[in-house]
Amino acid sequence: MTQPGLASAPRRAARALAAAALVLAAAQIGWAAWASSQWAEAWLGVSLTSAVLAAQWFFLDRQVADPGRVVAWVASSYAAKITILVAGLRIPDAVGLGIRVPALAAVAAILVAVLVEVVVLARSRVSAVDPAPEGR
Repeated sequence: MTQPGLASAPRRAARALAAAALVLAAAQIGWAAWASSQWAEAWLGVSLTSAVLAAQWFFLDRQVADPGRVVAWVASSYAAKITILVAGLRIPDAVGLGIRVPALAAVAAILVAVLVEVVVLARSRVSAVDPAPEGR
């Protein structure tokens, strides 16, 4: 059963993660325009950061919906983000695309995702101690 303070956490996280995705995407596209770089590298970075932030929202939503398996969802979250990062950088590198900027953007996305998760969960009003059952 989800605690009332946690019920709105995925919505708050979705707003913050969407804003972060827009800022990171704008920064990467602006960098590509300024540096006259390959646009494929910029779009790779945008898609990689969007995938990392979407994974963060998905797993936070699952954590809140299934409080009995929080540890499993957190571990799955980190495994999924690492898989996205490795696949999103190794495959384009093998094809010959530049990955420096997408790699930096992906690291920034992971840091932002973890920060959003910490802030959203810290601001949720959740009791630290379960109340004693009635009759005791």
